[in-house]
Amino acid sequence: MGLKQKFVDFEQAYIKGEINESTIRDRFQDIARSIIYGGYIDVYGEFKIYAKTIEFYFHEEEGSIKDPIVYHRNGKYGDLLPVPPYFPMMSLHAHMSGFDITFESEVGKYRASALIRKYSVYKNDDTLIVDNAHQSTYLYNYLNGFPLDSDKRILWIDVNNNSTMKLSDGSKRKNVYSGEKWKREKQLYDYEWSFSAIEP
Repeated sequence: MGLKQKFVDFEQAYIKGEINESTIRDRFQDIARSIIYGGYIDVYGEFKIYAKTIEFYFHEEEGSIKDPIVYHRNGKYGDLLPVPPYFPMMSLHAHMSGFDITFESEVGKYRASALIRKYSVYKNDDTLIVDNAHQSTYLYNYLNGFPLDSDKRILWIDVNNNSTMKLSDGSKRKNVYSGEKWKREKQLYDYEWSFSAIEP
């Protein structure tokens, strides 16, 4: 099953009421497996970016799960910016912490994304350039210069997902600290929504 179908399945499960604070971590782990082991980002046919650690961010606009860390949500900057439209599924969202692969839902009224926290970069001939980098914002060196008048594109490429490859059980998200603001927001910093490849 490809990554986009995983996102579609998540949306359908959410609409059916199957996604809640008890079930969401396992859903995220399943999606993380597809991102980490099931494909890569192809940059203009020149570079391949493989995610090694993924952090999830999830915010219900009308529900009870409120994630103050989410950049792309209603009210993030008060009245300074208008209500942002929902990103199309499988969009790349560049922000101050790096790059997200988004899977928001206007139907479900939620914002959802997977932040690439750790990654490796290869040339198209599979020559390794960067191995297990953890500086998220350094991805700007490769995911940048989006052409407006060219057929060159940045694409997600699905590959055969090896279900035997190991994935971490989940850990706390990086740099999401336990200040008073977060304590008031249901202690979201305690959510173990970060998953990493376990290399053989």
